[in-house]
Amino acid sequence: MTRARPTPFRSRLTLEALEWRDQPSGLEWEPLTNLGTQPVFVALADAPANKAPEIVDFDAAEIGNGHFLITGRVVDETPGGRTVTFGGAVAQLAGKTVVTDEDGNFAITVRIKTDGTEGGTVSAVTTDGQLMSKEVLTHLSATPTP
Repeated sequence: MTRARPTPFRSRLTLEALEWRDQPSGLEWEPLTNLGTQPVFVALADAPANKAPEIVDFDAAEIGNGHFLITGRVVDETPGGRTVTFGGAVAQLAGKTVVTDEDGNFAITVRIKTDGTEGGTVSAVTTDGQLMSKEVLTHLSATPTP
């Protein structure tokens, strides 16, 4: 049995110039296209880094007869509309939430018994959707009623 000799074939490979488009330069520049034969570069602005929000000025003040006003402020790139969640030893506040105003301020009132059976540490945290703040603490202790 004899084998037929394969028919020779020809192929042609054409290479196109890639110009500057696919040559990494290591620069943080982005070329604008369709502006002629020479590339034009525009500097890209650095995206601001997302930092975890922070609760500051967290405090509780007794406003009378076991009523407390708890206040604070959220510091963030966009502090408005952040949800602050409370926890801690005061059962009336566990899981309660408030929403900050456009400046990041928040406030909530709570009443605890004045006989010394309620009170304790109150905690608060917030998030910006990606990062959570550190927990902040304050203490409630009602002035006993005579």
